[in-house]
Amino acid sequence: MKVQKHARKLRQFKYLSKQLKRILEEKELFPQKKKEEIIIKLKSLIEDLKNVLSLSQIKKTLGTAVIFLGLGVSTTQAQNIFFAAPEANPFGISQTTEYIDIPEFVDIDNDGDLDLFVGTGDYGAFNFYENTGTASNPSFAAPVENPFGLVSTYYVSAPTFADLDGDGDQDLLVGEYYTGILNFYENTGTASNPSFAAPVENPFNLESNDASIRCPEFVDIDDDGDFDLFIGEGEYGNYDGNINYYENIGTVSAPNFTTPVTNPFGIISVYILAAPAFADIDNDGDQDLMIGEFYGAFKFSENTGTASEPAFAEPLTNPFLLDSLNYYNFPTFADIDNDGDFDLFGGEYYYGIQYFENYNPVSNHEIKNDFDTQIYPNPTTGKVWIQTDEQIDRIEIYDILGKRLDTFLRKEDVDLETYVSGTYFIQIINDKIGVSTQKIIKQ
Repeated sequence: MKVQKHARKLRQFKYLSKQLKRILEEKELFPQKKKEEIIIKLKSLIEDLKNVLSLSQIKKTLGTAVIFLGLGVSTTQAQNIFFAAPEANPFGISQTTEYIDIPEFVDIDNDGDLDLFVGTGDYGAFNFYENTGTASNPSFAAPVENPFGLVSTYYVSAPTFADLDGDGDQDLLVGEYYTGILNFYENTGTASNPSFAAPVENPFNLESNDASIRCPEFVDIDDDGDFDLFIGEGEYGNYDGNINYYENIGTVSAPNFTTPVTNPFGIISVYILAAPAFADIDNDGDQDLMIGEFYGAFKFSENTGTASEPAFAEPLTNPFLLDSLNYYNFPTFADIDNDGDFDLFGGEYYYGIQYFENYNPVSNHEIKNDFDTQIYPNPTTGKVWIQTDEQIDRIEIYDILGKRLDTFLRKEDVDLETYVSGTYFIQIINDKIGVSTQKIIKQ
């Protein structure tokens, strides 16, 4: 009886599953927008059919297309994550001539926004992009090579930042190419005026190894208040890109790292290169793992354990609408627009840095009105006016897939003249009262 009641949705589910499978086989025929539309429809159908079909039946119908739906992830939160189509070198980031770019975000000058360091393949130089915008509207200045007393490492530099000595400023650890050395640059300046000392090789009980490249990443993986260290590695001639874990058994101000453990907590190797990035991407209180690999894919492993006892699920390839980069994928997470979720950046071979915005789809059933608002004219060919008795703190424009297109502060009108014809959602936000969401048609 249940199956008969849902027969139409079952047919839609099977039809869209076939379309999504074709994306894997004939990717060039499907633009990103079409793929997003199919996936969002499938997610909605799966939600409606979850009491009719078992998870195994859903996976069987999807086949290889299951990688796009995040169904290998055990929590429902992770299945509601969407990343927009990649944008190359956003926010004024200038394309350099280096063939490898390894991005790392940090508020190096303590002004409340995220600045950008890029480790390069230009003989290990560092390019620094100061964020001259704001925490929610970043804008990066032209790059400065090796500022604050930094000196290049050997051939390629893979940077990561953390306050390792507990003095309130950001220190730097760098993996380099071919030598297997880890270089530590202590910040001897202040939180707002950094100055880096000459590099020290392999401090804190760390050692070199024979990896071709080492990609370090600090994270408090066991929730004990200090930074532990993961190092993704790659080695030509060895097809296993492994991740080595160094537990910090020292203190917040005096780190001491144990002998490395290879691929702990259920982590598995990837192809040739493993470049790790950690973030609580599903907002469940523990650190999840994204790994970039040699052929540019994103490998996501949800932390199905806890904040203090991690356990990583089998990785999914390019979930959440992600697409592979060019060769050598160096991912990093940052809430670059200050909206409370983690956006994703990936450095790659030759094409610079790609930006994937983390966004939440807006649909008809999610429309909410915490206060009365009217928008006119609707439909419109250009400018619309917003009428409300409440203060407008912010206006956000979304497309039909839920991607945020624009943000305006303290306005009562919006000009949509340059927008293509179609359906949009306008969110009028009062920070104290809530949100009013209106659908509008642009002719």
